[in-house]
Amino acid sequence: MCIRDRHLAEYYTPRNFNFWYFFGSLAVLTLVIQLLTGIFLTMHYKPDAVNAFASVEYIMRDVDWGWLIRYIHSTGASAFFVVIYLHMYRALLYGSYKAPRELIWILGMVLYIALMAEAFMGYVLPWGQMSYWGAKVIINLFGSFPIVGDIILEFILGDYAVGDATLNRFFSLHVIAIPLILVVLVFLHIVALHTVGSNNPDGVEIKQNKDENGIPKDGIYELANGCICCTVEEEFLPVMKQLVARRGDIDHILIETSGLALPKPLVQAFNWPEIKQHCTVDSVITVIDGPAIADGRIAHDPQQVEAQRNADESLDHDPSLRELLEDQLGSADMVIISKIDMLDEVQLNNIRQQVSERVKPQVKMLEVANGQIQSNLIMGLEFASEDGIEAVHTHHDHHHSHEEDHHHAHDHFNSVSITLAEVDSEKLVAIIDGLIAVNTIYRVKGFLALPSKPMRQVLQGVGERLERYFDRAWGNDELRQTKLVFIGKDLVKADLRSALEAAVI
Repeated sequence: MCIRDRHLAEYYTPRNFNFWYFFGSLAVLTLVIQLLTGIFLTMHYKPDAVNAFASVEYIMRDVDWGWLIRYIHSTGASAFFVVIYLHMYRALLYGSYKAPRELIWILGMVLYIALMAEAFMGYVLPWGQMSYWGAKVIINLFGSFPIVGDIILEFILGDYAVGDATLNRFFSLHVIAIPLILVVLVFLHIVALHTVGSNNPDGVEIKQNKDENGIPKDGIYELANGCICCTVEEEFLPVMKQLVARRGDIDHILIETSGLALPKPLVQAFNWPEIKQHCTVDSVITVIDGPAIADGRIAHDPQQVEAQRNADESLDHDPSLRELLEDQLGSADMVIISKIDMLDEVQLNNIRQQVSERVKPQVKMLEVANGQIQSNLIMGLEFASEDGIEAVHTHHDHHHSHEEDHHHAHDHFNSVSITLAEVDSEKLVAIIDGLIAVNTIYRVKGFLALPSKPMRQVLQGVGERLERYFDRAWGNDELRQTKLVFIGKDLVKADLRSALEAAVI
């Protein structure tokens, strides 16, 4: 790969950059503006103690647009420091000074020191009263060094006092030496950055994990808000194809949508041939705001949600908020009721009743307090939601067809592990269906030992849908046993085992 491609066309960056990452590029832009305006000012400036101030007045009064160029240059210097300070703040905020980016930070600090020197010397060049005494005070600081202070002071001044020699030295350094140093340091800073890769808020080291073609495997893929059925081909499918290409490195894909997202078009997209043959939708999880529903609101701040919809043209054809909630609940395989720590028992029961009237049979409600939830309750459910999504009718379908543009729940979660001998797979599944109907079971997973079958059968499921498939052969020294794990609430191991033993052969 050539240098141009490595640092421009094919330089990979995390996709979750935010506002704070603008300032590095703005610093380069500011530097370019300073160099260009500085070249123009140099054409008319006289580095002479007698004529320096007069030449500045000449630029301001007699040169066409000279006043504007000088103000851009002087104000740009202040803007340069503002941008640099914000850039440094971002580096401190996200730990860009830590390994493996120590060299980037060191080069950045050297750049900062060189920039201060450049700014000071530029401040002296107009040779007014403030410039003269500023130079006098700052330069004399170097004379405070023990033993060598006088030697350093004389070297900087070029004389025994601030005068014409000092002005000439500062002019040479300001317009030639230090700008060259700045340009070289900026180049090295960028090369060092591109060598290790850009930092990001989530700590994704995009350069560490690459495929055989040198393409980073790690990354965060962000899709635009709005109706995904309108953007699926342009945005969603290309991203999913990238993820499918990395399927050997991925266990699960978690798609977090906005509160205005419609689940059905998203799930339907998984029926596209390029995706369906490689991955399946484990489950659709709908999160509702408990206190808002209890108060008769759809969201915590309906006005803010409506403002978000009005600001996004891709959402102007979607159904009302109430219809949107019903569509999300109708497509759900699990419903999470959040903020139950802010509800009493009467309010919670009312929400349960409202949700149960809108969801499919046997869809479980998960009640969450203080935002705490066990990841194994929502990951790896694996029951192919896309296969039955067409049977779900939503308000969004209607709109498009008409072309119109309590506080204890999580503490009761428990898991029960049961080991059995060889079983009848069909009979076992029928028993588990019955157990799910009368118990609060969020997940079932495990593997089955079937008589006369050389391979073990994996079983996973949630709600009323269970998935089975053979994954590998039994080992020669492996004990053929059926092992199941039930995750739910108030599960009694003895009762579950008693029911499941009816499937043992």
